[in-house]
Formats: sequence, structure tokens, C-alpha cells
Amino acid sequence: MVVIADKLAAALTELAPDDRKIVEDALAERVRWLARQRRLDQRDEAIREFARRYVAEFDGRKQAKKISKEYLELAALSVDTRNTIGSRRRAELIRILELNKLRPLGDSQVRNILFADRAGRWPKISGGN
Repeated sequence: MVVIADKLAAALTELAPDDRKIVEDALAERVRWLARQRRLDQRDEAIREFARRYVAEFDGRKQAKKISKEYLELAALSVDTRNTIGSRRRAELIRILELNKLRPLGDSQVRNILFADRAGRWPKISGGN
């Protein structure tokens, strides 16, 4: 099953974005891993957007620490308290929290999302040996 999933994931990346969305939408209800992948992709993009909006003036590690700290502080609040705070910044963090299914999100994980990939693999730099 894992081999089929890997082949399907690879095939999806070769489709045009509009075609990929059509196929993913059709499969998302049936394929659990695809739904999880989509949710995590949305979470990652929400984190990147949050960083661009609110902590862009800091370097990478500082961005990740600030986002993680604010995220964990928000996660520690009760649902009622969390939902009464009305700033756009908090609303974006709540979205990240929900996309992450209320799980903790540490600064190294945020840093990977911002600058590498979920597994911490950094992009290869071309032109070198």
C-alpha cells in the first residue's frame, strides 16, 4: 500500500495545479493520507504567511522561536478564552492550531517548515560539488 501511495503522490506532483486539485479533491474523501497531507500543507503555508506578516524582521531561528512561543501560549488557553481574543494575528494562530489538531509545535519544527521541509531536509544548492 505504501508503494502505491508513493507512486500516486509522485504522479500528482506532475499534474498541472488545476488538474492536481481536481484529482486530490476526488481522492481526499477516500484516501486518509491525502487528507492529512493537504491539512499539513495548509498548516505549513499558514505558518509561512504568518511569518511574512508578523515576524519578517527577525532572522530564521528568531522567527521560529517567536512563532512557536506565541503558538504554545495560545494553545495553553482554554477554548473560550482563545476564541474571545479578536485580533487578526490571533485568528491566524488559531487557524494554525486547528490545522495542527491542537498538537504542540516546537521552534525546530516551525524552522523546518519555514526554511526546509517537514522532515527537516534542506533544499539542495545547485552549482556546488
